[in-house]
Amino acid sequence: MTRYHSDDEQPAKDREADPIPSTIEPRDDVVALNRELRLRTEIARVVSSYTRPSELLTNILSILCKGFGALGGSVYFLDKGTNEIELKAIYGLDRNYAATYQKIHLGQNVTGQVAQTGEGMIIRDATKDRRSTKGVVQMLRYRSAVVTPVTSGGEVIGIIALVSETASYFTQKDLKLLDEIGAHISPAIVNSFLNQRIMVEKEKLLDILDRLDEGIFEAEVRNSLPMDMEPDLAVSGLFENGTFTLMNRSFSDQCDEGIWLGADIRTGFEEKQLLRMLLEVVHKGEVKAIERRWTGEKERIFEVSMLRVDKDSRIKGIKGTRRDVTQRSLMDEKVRESKRQTEFYMDLMSHDISNINTAVLGFLDMMESGTRKAHDIQRFINIGREEIKRSSQIVQKVKVLARVQREAPNLVIMDVSKSILKNFDLVKRQYPKRTLVLEHEPGLSSVNVLCDGLIDELIQNIFRFGIEGSTDEKVSFDAQVRKWEYDGRKGYLFSFQNGSCRISKETRERVMNRGLCISGEPPGSGLALSVVKAITDRYNGRIWFEDQTVDRGGSGTTTMIFLPSRP
Repeated sequence: MTRYHSDDEQPAKDREADPIPSTIEPRDDVVALNRELRLRTEIARVVSSYTRPSELLTNILSILCKGFGALGGSVYFLDKGTNEIELKAIYGLDRNYAATYQKIHLGQNVTGQVAQTGEGMIIRDATKDRRSTKGVVQMLRYRSAVVTPVTSGGEVIGIIALVSETASYFTQKDLKLLDEIGAHISPAIVNSFLNQRIMVEKEKLLDILDRLDEGIFEAEVRNSLPMDMEPDLAVSGLFENGTFTLMNRSFSDQCDEGIWLGADIRTGFEEKQLLRMLLEVVHKGEVKAIERRWTGEKERIFEVSMLRVDKDSRIKGIKGTRRDVTQRSLMDEKVRESKRQTEFYMDLMSHDISNINTAVLGFLDMMESGTRKAHDIQRFINIGREEIKRSSQIVQKVKVLARVQREAPNLVIMDVSKSILKNFDLVKRQYPKRTLVLEHEPGLSSVNVLCDGLIDELIQNIFRFGIEGSTDEKVSFDAQVRKWEYDGRKGYLFSFQNGSCRISKETRERVMNRGLCISGEPPGSGLALSVVKAITDRYNGRIWFEDQTVDRGGSGTTTMIFLPSRP
């Protein structure tokens, strides 16, 4: 197996640059890059194929151990409400280890130390390193180890550990790569645990709801109605003359106001919805429908089942049941939203990042053939580095989206008058090979909007989208801020004009609907705008786009964002 080596592990003479021959054998750094890309591709495939935490973690460990040539590995996650980490998966390790070290206190053993400090660690010789636990070393018979934290939202949620029977096996480059992989897979891991927890909670909630008493009711008309009566007349007869002859406590409690036997049927239901249900029950003899009722600003949702009561070929009345399914409906929506998020993350991991890796792997295969010229080799390496950088940027944007969806907003009034210049400078340093220009008038002395720390991500991603969407070496922006009022709310309008990047209709629709990549577009295309849209929604703002016309000096698109200055 080809190993990575940090600079401090190489003799000085090995660090001197050797001239590249016109035809060369595969270089160590090319082989290492090839191995790394194959490892990342396999990880992306796995996180898109498994949603159950146990399967996902075991398969991730299998790939990591094979990719790093490790003896085995383990994954621990923080046990909420305690100061312990709990073993979630092992691979290639003695089963006795799982039984003995199922839970580890923070600060104890190598894994507990990394979980507590949040800093990765390399053990070069476990028999001599005081940080190692003697019992673990004897049980697993390992000599070296590499351990990295798994983080979410800037907090440590677990660790990944790999061990080897060879001393000084792992290097700083291994630790860095494992740390990057940990950051790459953390959204998928967190989402798999979230899905599992939601499904468990849903099953518990449904079990409780099934045990609750349903509302039971029956209503009759004073004089029964002929079966052959015109449907509209029959509905009017039931609606105007029907009175309750039976109801249980649950049905009475479901009604907004006090209700009693003999009360009009109209007092127990929402009028328009009752008319709709009666029309169907007259036609078909039964109906299953949803009734929505409002108590103040709170909506309640009911499942209603009605049967037509007939006697002597005449319609005597109706009877039925009504169940409150408000909480179940909310839980179903959470499950659907969680599924949409899972599909969103998995599509990015399996589609966008895999596409990048597949392209780079093609260049690496050509380099390994040994028939390429020196300048081709260097060009391929440069392309590979740029594509890996793009892959990392996609992961970063996904992490921001996950944070927006996971964290409840805690908005405060903030002055963001200097944010545009500050964030443009930050983005500019991320694209050293591009010429970036910002035209920005001093404008208002203060711009107070209702936001939080994600305002910087909003502004940075506007600039990033304009840069990544333009093929010009020089990209110019014209940013303006002015007081604005929208839908009766006062705030500020931010406009970002980019003359070299026109946002297509398809991209706009996809961003507004939080959709994914369109076939044929570059990997990660539109993701920066998805981040902008998500944060704008978080602030109860609004985003839209205006195309520049030729007579107004451009052919690009201006991104308009309104942010309110108070709730």
